[in-house]
Amino acid sequence: MSKKIRKLNITLITIAFLMANLLWIKALIDIYNYSEIRPSFNFPKFFTILFVFGAVLTFTLSAIYLRGIHKEKMPSAVSGKWAFVFWLAIPLSVICVSPVCYRGNIFIAAYPFSAAIRIGLLVLPIIAAMLYYNGKKEFAILLLLIISFLLLIPNDKCRNPFNYWWIHKLGASPLTYLPTMFVILFAIGGLYGRNKYLTTIILYGLCAGALFLAIGHRIKLLW
Repeated sequence: MSKKIRKLNITLITIAFLMANLLWIKALIDIYNYSEIRPSFNFPKFFTILFVFGAVLTFTLSAIYLRGIHKEKMPSAVSGKWAFVFWLAIPLSVICVSPVCYRGNIFIAAYPFSAAIRIGLLVLPIIAAMLYYNGKKEFAILLLLIISFLLLIPNDKCRNPFNYWWIHKLGASPLTYLPTMFVILFAIGGLYGRNKYLTTIILYGLCAGALFLAIGHRIKLLW
């Protein structure tokens, strides 16, 4: 059973990485096209450069991790302190993303469905971690993958340069928790034995990037 679940997990993480990177590419295209809608708007040049660099870096790292995960002789899911470091990055990423859109406090988003996702992101990984540390590693990883797909349900109606196309077409955007989706996917790569030091740098680098984006918006540095 465990081998079948692992096979399913590898298929799902491949699809999830592909979807996450396509959404990032779409965000780049939408930002570029936004100049036609609002010609007077421009992000600071340093942010545009960082955003493009981040997209290229994340795409490259995604390909590296997927290649490693698809190796036939992949080690069993790791345990101990390094696994905890990976798990901890998931709720931390939610906290780092939260200032970009909230109501009252950062744990409650401005829109009901987005708030439900945010609260779920703080609770469900705890359940998954409990399964993981009780020997149900593949089940725990499957739960994380299911969570990552649920994050892509359109939930954000903030009209900004990232969301305008999605709001026009679907009524809401799926981008708010994209950083957390990447954190979940790279954390799974770490749990599957990929380079623990590189994984840690990626995870907490993503958290720092999400926090910079959120705070940059709140203080009107970026938009």
